[in-house]
Amino acid sequence: MNSNYFYPLSSRACYYFGTIKNLSPLRVGSGKGTAEEIDMPIIYSNGKPFIPGTSLKGALRTEAERFVKLEGKYDVFFPDELTDLIKEKKDLEKIARCPTCILFGAPHLFARLSVYDSYVTGEYRIGYRTTTSINRVTGAQKYGALFNMEYVEPGASFSFRMVVRGVKFGGDDSDIEAYMGKIVKHLLETMQSGDFQLGSKKSSGFGRVILMLSEKKGDSCEP
Repeated sequence: MNSNYFYPLSSRACYYFGTIKNLSPLRVGSGKGTAEEIDMPIIYSNGKPFIPGTSLKGALRTEAERFVKLEGKYDVFFPDELTDLIKEKKDLEKIARCPTCILFGAPHLFARLSVYDSYVTGEYRIGYRTTTSINRVTGAQKYGALFNMEYVEPGASFSFRMVVRGVKFGGDDSDIEAYMGKIVKHLLETMQSGDFQLGSKKSSGFGRVILMLSEKKGDSCEP
């Protein structure tokens, strides 16, 4: 397989900085709590809530895959499929037709998009909600399914930093580097629109955030 699929084809790099604000309750969970704690706690760093870069990158990857599949111009391999292709060294040339694979990477596949942990800045409030699971067949509450959930109240601000390497902004979609630039532009515009969601309970309206870009560095970087 051509090594260019694993490493950026150029030294071109774009750096984006800004602030993420949650417009609805935000819950990036840390799993189940202990008996003495809340059942569904959020993730903390140094005693403050934060958004792990892996969580943000995962949400961006999902939106990128949706965008590429909708346009239908390139192939999409989801992370498990991509990992199997690399592990089995099977049909590796297919990766050359998968812009999300090259952009977001996989084990043994260098990612061209890096997202850093987002730390809370300024004031924030933690909310708690008692909720339950519903039996989809009967529509009734499941027995023993009552639990306490923790979340960040709307209005908190988090730092944002993203780096993109080896993509082009502008040019024909037949150039995969230019198409990856188109994906990055779409992702940033989606985050800036306020229609992007992070964390859990998204179907209940949780996790809606908006990005406010404050700075970008690099040659010919968009938007």
